[in-house]
This record gives sequence, C-alpha cells and structure tokens, in this order.
Amino acid sequence: MPLLPRPDAEARLVKLRTLLHDTVMVLADCEGDQRLSQLRKLVGLLRPTRREAERPALRLAQLALVLRTDSDARRALRAALLALLAEKHSVHLFSDAGVLSSEGFSSSLSRRIWHRVLPDVVNTDYLKDVLGQLFDRHDDHVWMAAAGEDTWLDLVRAIDIDHGARHDKGKLALQIVSAIEVLSYRITSIGLEPELVRNYPAIERHESPFLTQNAEVRSFVDEWRRAATDKRDPQLDSRQIDVLLEQCTEIISKIRRQARKTGASVSLTYQLVRLEQSIDRFRQLMRLLEAPPAERNPLAVALFFELVIAENRRYSLGDLFSQNIELLAQRVTGSAGRMGEKYIANSRTEFWALLRGALGAGFFIALMAGTKLLFNFDPHPPIVTAFVNSMIYGLGFVLIYLVGFTVATKQPAMTAATIAASIRSTEEQPDRLEGLANLVVATLRSQVIAIIGNLILAFVTAALVGYLIWTYGHAHFLPTAKAEHLLEELDPFRSAAIAHAAIAGICLFFSGLISGYFDNRAAYTRIPERIAQRPRLRRWLGKDRARALGDYIGHHLGGIAGNFFFGCMLGSMGTLGYILGLPLDIRHIAFAAANYAYALVSLDWAVLGPVAVWSGLGVLVIGATNLAISFGLALFVAMRAQRVKFTEGRRLAWLLMGRFLRQPHRFIWPPKHQDTDISEVIDTVAHRAIGSQRPGGA
Repeated sequence: MPLLPRPDAEARLVKLRTLLHDTVMVLADCEGDQRLSQLRKLVGLLRPTRREAERPALRLAQLALVLRTDSDARRALRAALLALLAEKHSVHLFSDAGVLSSEGFSSSLSRRIWHRVLPDVVNTDYLKDVLGQLFDRHDDHVWMAAAGEDTWLDLVRAIDIDHGARHDKGKLALQIVSAIEVLSYRITSIGLEPELVRNYPAIERHESPFLTQNAEVRSFVDEWRRAATDKRDPQLDSRQIDVLLEQCTEIISKIRRQARKTGASVSLTYQLVRLEQSIDRFRQLMRLLEAPPAERNPLAVALFFELVIAENRRYSLGDLFSQNIELLAQRVTGSAGRMGEKYIANSRTEFWALLRGALGAGFFIALMAGTKLLFNFDPHPPIVTAFVNSMIYGLGFVLIYLVGFTVATKQPAMTAATIAASIRSTEEQPDRLEGLANLVVATLRSQVIAIIGNLILAFVTAALVGYLIWTYGHAHFLPTAKAEHLLEELDPFRSAAIAHAAIAGICLFFSGLISGYFDNRAAYTRIPERIAQRPRLRRWLGKDRARALGDYIGHHLGGIAGNFFFGCMLGSMGTLGYILGLPLDIRHIAFAAANYAYALVSLDWAVLGPVAVWSGLGVLVIGATNLAISFGLALFVAMRAQRVKFTEGRRLAWLLMGRFLRQPHRFIWPPKHQDTDISEVIDTVAHRAIGSQRPGGA
C-alpha cells in the first residue's frame, strides 16, 4: 500500500490556524472553570512541539495572525482574558510572585517536599493558582523566553486589550493598586527591622523614607479608589513616591557598605534582598499603572515573563537551594576576596615574598606529615586517630598562618572571590578582558610559585628528616611495607589518589567559606570591642593591651578558624570513611610531596624506576586536582555572591592562549615593575566590590 504524502508546510500552518481559531471561538461561550479549561487548552496549542523547537515563536505568530484577520476571535480572546484578570484575586500574584517569602529555609524546604508528595489544593479563585494551571510545566518559561519579546508584543497588540471592557480593566487596575499598597506596607515593615537600624542608626534620628513613602502611597491609593468610585480619571502625582523610593534604595546601599565593614547576619542579607525585590516590583507596578497605552504593552509583557518564571519555580527545590546559596555566598565571600588580594603577586618583590612564605609553609608541612606518620605506626581507636590527626593538621595550619607563611592550595578559594568581584566591577569597561586576563595570569603565576615553594621545602625537609633519623638512629623512618604503601597511594592509576585529592579540594573550598564566615562573625558581633571591654582582661593586661588583643583576634579570627577547621576536615576524613564503610580519604599536594620523600628515603632511593616516576607524577596530579576543585567551587560561589553571569569565557580563553604563546615566561616570572592594569583591577575590587579595609588571613 503506497504511503500517503505528508502535507506540506503551508497546509500544516492552515490546519494549525484553524485549530487555534476554533479553540478561541469556544471561549465566547465559556464561563468560570470552563473558561480556564479552554484557556489551558489554548496554551497547550501554543507550546512548540519537538519538531518546532528551533522555531518557538511559530505558533504565537499564527495566533496573532488569526486574531488580526478575525475580529470575532479577537473579541472572544480579549474578553476571556480580561474577565479572568478581573474576576480572580490577583493581589498576591502581583505582590509576592518572584519576591522572597518571609518563611525560613527549613519551612520552604518542607513545603516544597510535601508538595511533591501531596500537591497543594488549587484554588482557582486566585490568579496565582490559575497561572500555575495555565503554565503547568516547569519549563514553560524557557520556550516563552525563546519565542522572544517582540513575538509576545505582536500577540498582545493583536489582542488589543485597550479596546476591552472598561469595567474589567478598572477592576484589574484596582487589584494592581491593592498590590502596590501591600508592597508599600512590606517595605515599611522591613525598613524598620532592628537589623537594618543597627547598621544605619540615622534611620531613627531622621524621618525615615520607609515610613514616609507609606503615607504618600496611602494618599495615592485613596485617590485612585475615589476616582474609581466616582467614575473619573484619578488626579495623581507619584513623583514624591519616586523620590522616597530612591532614598530607600540609597539607604540599602549604605547598609550594604556598612555591613561589609561591620559584618552581616544571614537575616540581614535576606531582608535586604527581599526589600530590594519589593521595591523593584513596586516600581514595576507603578510604571504599568501610569504608562501611556503605547508604552504599557512592553511593561506588561516583562511582568508577565517574571510571573510565569516565578510560578514555574514556586516548588523547585533546586531554585530554593540556589537562592540560599547565593544569600550565604553574599555573606561570607567578601572576606575571602580581601584575603585573595594578598595572594596575587603583582611585582617581583611580592613574588619573592610569596615564594618565601611558601617555602616556610613547606618546612612545617613536612614536620606535620612526619608527626602524623609516627603517630599512626601503632593502631588506635578510630575516635583517637581522628582527634590526634585533626590536631596535628589543625594546629599546624594555624601555626603556619600565624607566622605568615602560605599554603599554596589555600590560594584558589581566596583568589576566586577577587576574580569574581573584578568581573563585576569592570563589566562596564570596554577593555575589561585585558585587565581580567592580566589578573588571571598573575593569579596563575602566584599559585605556581607557591606550589613550587611548598613542594621544594616539603620534599627537602622530609628527605633531610628521614636521612638524619637513618644516620643517627640507625633505622629507617618508615618500615619498608609502609613506604611502599605510601608510594602506591600516590600512583594516580593504581589508587584512588585523584578522588581523594578532589575530596581535599572540597575541604579547601569549605575552609575558605569558614574563614569568610568567622571574619564576618567577628565584625558583626563586635568581638574586638567585647574583648577590649572585659574587666578581668583590662585588669590583667591594661586597657591598651586588651584593645590590641581584641583587634588582633578580630582581624585574624577568620584565618585561624578556617585553617583549624581545614585541618580537622583533613585529619578526620579517613576515620569518617572507616566508620561509614566508604573509601573516603584526602590527598593534599604538599603532604603528598613530604610522604613521597619519606618513602624514598626509607627505601634507600631504591625505587627510582617506574614506581617512583608514577608516584611523582601522582603528586603533581594531586596538586592539579586540589587546585581545580577548590578554585572551581570557590569561583562558582563567589560569582553567585556577586550576581555575575560571565558569558565571555571563550574569548578570555583565547586571549590567555595568545598571551601564553607570546610571553610564556609571564605565567611563571613577574614583570620587573608592578603591572598597573592588575593594580587598577585589584583597587577597583577593593573599593567597589569589597569595600572593607580589614585585613584577612590565610
């Protein structure tokens, strides 16, 4: 039997237009839930099929064509949409959708999980639930955005809302006015929170714009409602409201700058974001109310997109975690950014200083590695092993930090915040990629020299310790079996060295967040002042020394805590894996280099064949994994904190490749004089993105 010929493209479009026309015309006879059901069917017809994925605007354009050529269809769809907007309660949709809620993370998480198990009851009296019914697929906003704003504007113009029923449009406008009123009260409430007043006490000394705007908005709302009752145009002037909202925005900026100096709680960060979102939505609704008809459609389409996105993501667990990661990142990455600046060598003087610090750290790391090996010669209970190893690592890292030395793998978590801040702070500059490339080159150069310094002295010190023990103790530092086992653990192909190095990279990342958290905590809770005013300390040390002690702890608490907890994570990971029955452990490049030296000396350098080569290669692979994981995670969190979306990665990669081909030595050796481009970028980061002059830690 011969196959029937497939209809051509034009025939398919004619069939689609007929189907759209018939669906729209049914709306003329629908009311209530029937109207909602028919509109849902229409939205289903507008969704592009898989075949049409590359032409998401096709169906929208066909509907616009139908409406232009058939006035009855145009009237039917316009009446149905206006009736829906006028009859349903839309205040919560306009005031809440896309704005952070007042409930905490745990409540939001519980609600979203329960929704997956037992979805919420849908109340079609509320436009928020109706929108969720119409656009009920979680990715509806994707094809809507892909269709393009111009396509949606063309469809809105074809519907011709301006010629709709005046009564329905008036009811919709009153609901928008009510949403503006709700937002105004919310802005007032958040603006008077103690957290905000603490960071900007002038709110209490002067007339607060958060309060004053509410009085102005009440007058605005009352006039609008009186005009609706009297069936006349409202006599409005919102310029004073605009001025007051601008003052609110300026206060938010001042609070953020102050918070960078005095610290910020998660609550303050959350409230500021919610306040900004509420002000943005307030302005959006005001513009929609007051805009002339010619300018109203683009504003309506932009708001429509935002509302659909918010509804699609209302129960998304990923979106909840993403929002909270961003809030936490804003709180803790500022300190990391300040620390990161001191890890970027921009001149030969800074380069040599960084090398000296790395060499000093390598010396201590070799001793720490040797101490851990000695302790683990004999078996101990798991809890004892975890505690002692954690103390060896934790106190050792704290000592390295306090004497001013540098652990190379600590750099990425710190410098990532600086790079992310530089992307944001230079995003308006036309040649920003040049400055960013210089910063990346300087960062890579600094990390390479720090790694070299750690490796050299960790290896040399460990080899020297092993040799001295053999010379004066007449015994090898390690038994042969243990030495061979250490080499096997470093082999990147015959062991889990890469996976364990990745775990260490994750620990490095968390240590950077911990440092930022405690630096922020020290500033926010005013730990230096608390210490300085302790009566007993002032009697023992005197006022000046007590104040100096408080300042020292306040300036270094983040570094001490980050290094100590990093050591605890490294020291207890193996025991945690043993308890859970999982192959968990860590591999850190500097400790791997020290263990490599201890093993070679204990074997009398008798394994200088493939085993030694592969194990030596493993040390380098471990280092690369440490750096890649910690830097990647830190850069991701820092960019979320700075709200940066960098889309020029490929151009930056080609630029760096060109730099490497032309001047490969610049990736290892710094210029004789300070690079002014890098200095300008770092200065911009320091003043615009970080804003605090407090020193940080390792």
